[in-house]
Amino acid sequence: MATLKKYDKSKLNLEDQWSSHPSDEDRVKALQKLNIVKQEANNAPAIEILANRAAVTNQISDKLFAQVQYQHPPSLLEIASFSADFENRMNKYAVDLRFNDFYDYNHPVRKGETPIFQEQSKPTFDELFADSRVDALYELNSLKNDKYVVEAIGKGELKLKSFDYDGIKYRAADAFELLGKIENNIVATEHKITLYNQQIHSYFARLADNQGMCEEFERRYDDFAFFDKNYEEAEKLYADMTENTRFIFQTLPFADIEARLRDVKPMEGELKKKLATLMALPGSKDELDDTLLTSLDTYINRELIYFNVDRYNEDNLQILFNAISVYKKLLDDQHFAKKKHYLDFMLTLEEGKGQKKELS
Repeated sequence: MATLKKYDKSKLNLEDQWSSHPSDEDRVKALQKLNIVKQEANNAPAIEILANRAAVTNQISDKLFAQVQYQHPPSLLEIASFSADFENRMNKYAVDLRFNDFYDYNHPVRKGETPIFQEQSKPTFDELFADSRVDALYELNSLKNDKYVVEAIGKGELKLKSFDYDGIKYRAADAFELLGKIENNIVATEHKITLYNQQIHSYFARLADNQGMCEEFERRYDDFAFFDKNYEEAEKLYADMTENTRFIFQTLPFADIEARLRDVKPMEGELKKKLATLMALPGSKDELDDTLLTSLDTYINRELIYFNVDRYNEDNLQILFNAISVYKKLLDDQHFAKKKHYLDFMLTLEEGKGQKKELS
C-alpha cells in the first residue's frame, strides 16, 4: 500500500456503490486479519508454482499469435538474444535511477531567471532529488486528476450527490467552489517544482564551470529546451489529426466526407513538414523498416486521394494512418532522447565534480 500511496496522492474519495470488488485498502485489511506471518517473502513470478509452466507459456504464446499474418515465416529467438535486445530497449527509454524518478513526470527546463543561491543554501545531489521533492511531482499529477473529476461533478457529467475531499464532505453543488482551491494548490505546487528545477540547473551549471565544460553543458541544455518548447504544439498537431480523421470510421453522407477531408488538408501540410523534419534527425529511422519508410516517403512527397466519388481508397488511408502514428512515435522518441542526452551529461558532471578545470 505504501508503494501505491507514493504514486497516488489524490485527496478525493468517491464512494462507488456499484463496485463489485473491494478496494485495495479493504483487501489489505482482510489479509492482515488472517495473521499469516512469512519469515521470507517469495518474489518469484507466480507461474513458478506450476509444474508444467513451459507447456502453459507455449499455449499462451500460440493463442496470442494465432491470428497474426506474417510476411515471412517466423523464427524462434534465442533467450540470450531476446534478453539483450529487451534490456537495450529498456535502457534506451529509461532515466538513470540516481535521479530517483524525479524526471518521470518532469522535464529539466528552467523557467525564468535561475536565481543565484547563497553558499549556505546550496543543496547536495541527494537533496536535489530527495523523496520529498519527487512527492511534489506525484502530488501535482494527483491534483490535476482531482481537478478533472471535480470539474466533471460540477458539470453534472459525473452524477453524485456528495463526495469527500481531504476529509471534508462536499455536495455536488459545491464542486466549483472546491475547484478554485484545487487550482490554487496546482499553481503553488507548480511554483515549488519550478524552484526545484532552477536549483538543479544552478547546481550543475556550477559543476560545469568548475570542470571547464560550460559550453557543452549549455549546448545540451539548449538542444533539449528548444525541442521541449515546441513539443506541446507538435503534440497538438497529432491530437488534431487524430481527432479530425475519426469520421473516416463513421458512416456519413458522401458530401460530408469530402467536406471533412478538405478541412484536414491544411493540417496535413503541416504534418508533412514536421514529419520530414523529424525523419531527418539522426537515428530517427533506425527502427523503421523499408516498407514503412517507403510509405512515409509516399505520404510526404505525394498528394493522396482518400475518397473518390463513393468509396475510400484503403491503400492511401493506410499510408495516412501510418504517417500519423509514426509522427507521434518519432516526436516522443526524439523528445526523450534529447532529454536523456542532457541528463546523462548531468551525471557525468556529478561523477567528475572533484576535478577542476585546467588553468591556461
